[in-house]
Amino acid sequence: MFRAKIRIDHKHCWVSAISKKYSCKLYLTNTASIKPGITSDILYIKADEEIQDQIISFITENKSIQEFDILEKNSNEMFLLVIIAGNSTIIEKILHNKCFLLEPTMLIDGYEFWQVGSSDRAFLQELLTDLKKVGDVELMSAVPYSFDRSTLTPKQKAILNSAYINGYYEYPRKVESSQLAELANISKSTLIEHLRKAEVKIIKDFIESR
Repeated sequence: MFRAKIRIDHKHCWVSAISKKYSCKLYLTNTASIKPGITSDILYIKADEEIQDQIISFITENKSIQEFDILEKNSNEMFLLVIIAGNSTIIEKILHNKCFLLEPTMLIDGYEFWQVGSSDRAFLQELLTDLKKVGDVELMSAVPYSFDRSTLTPKQKAILNSAYINGYYEYPRKVESSQLAELANISKSTLIEHLRKAEVKIIKDFIESR
């Protein structure tokens, strides 16, 4: 299986327009095709209240919006549900080309960053060709991918959890590795080995997913 990171300068896209026009942190956390040309989107937006209100006004003025709901809102972030009609959507193209979403879509300065999975690299190439119909497309990376490549062993999870709960990762540290080893009833060297292996897996997954 493959994982691709695709950057799209999506022409005439209302979500991209928000990320370009307003100073905010914006994620498309969920997107689904209800029927051809109609999409249900859930947006996470981190911004101050003034910007939030401006974004809400911007959305409600869009004549293509069929339904709009504020799911959650506070002084610095909000979740929105938007159902909008338009032409063939990106999620439709992703599914049509036998691909699928792996993560929420990040939007920065008008650019969309899609994390897409596929069982075959050829499907990704077909998707890229199809996406060029909606804007400028750049394949930023395409790497082999496995759903469980960063799965921690039960022992690694338990020790990592103990280290976190007891303040090992705080500064200054509230507990030393020797104390964690006592709690886990293992030697200090074994504990450090478990921690390092767990940390490497997590860091590798984070770096390769960017």
